[in-house]
Amino acid sequence: MVESVKETYRKKALLVFSASLLIVAYGCTALKKSPDRAVQIEEDHEMLRIERYKENVRRDGDTLYLKVGSDAYLAFKDTQSCDPPLPCDYEFVDYYSDLGFYLIFAGYYEGEDYIMISDKDGKEYSVKELPRLSPGKERVVSVSACDAFCINGVFIWRIVDDGLVSELFYEPGEYARYSFIKWKDDNTIELTKKIYSTEQLCPEFDFMTVPVTLRLEEGGWKFYDDLSSSNIRCGPGQINFTPSP
Repeated sequence: MVESVKETYRKKALLVFSASLLIVAYGCTALKKSPDRAVQIEEDHEMLRIERYKENVRRDGDTLYLKVGSDAYLAFKDTQSCDPPLPCDYEFVDYYSDLGFYLIFAGYYEGEDYIMISDKDGKEYSVKELPRLSPGKERVVSVSACDAFCINGVFIWRIVDDGLVSELFYEPGEYARYSFIKWKDDNTIELTKKIYSTEQLCPEFDFMTVPVTLRLEEGGWKFYDDLSSSNIRCGPGQINFTPSP
């Protein structure tokens, strides 16, 4: 489901780029969305999600509406110009009705974001990537592996009655691309981390991937890298590390 959201935006971005070339070539001043059928099929997935929550979510053309409070609606309108820093497109992703939050995807001219929105007061929280709920639904984690035009790191929020409270905002200072694996329990998250290889570990490859445990302890969240040779994966193909004889 979420992959279709990103794919939709990427297709739209490609269409916008192609249209921009036409504008340069022909001196046009207006940019219109392409009626490309493939894009329309991807957009239909959003309508299926909206149908599930039609009492609270609706779309009218290029505008997405989310119900807030008893009878008010927030409006998120797609833009034709796509001028930074405003988003180009909004897409409804999910509604956590038991927690009181909507999740929408925002696509920019360069980059993307996921936004959780309170259905009580409409307050918005940028959660960077697809949020993953803890087993007890007390926290969300977002793991973003990004090389350009978006944030890279690991981010955790605690869910409270009046919104989200940030508990971890981690951007690695060196090259590191984290990936989410699973919540092991309410206080433990399993990740992987892609980093540059070393002369001792994966010397024949540029990169290696190591398991990482993120654990909530006294004083906050702590990272624990597993550098045991049996758990290291070398190269883009993720092959097992083989120690030199």
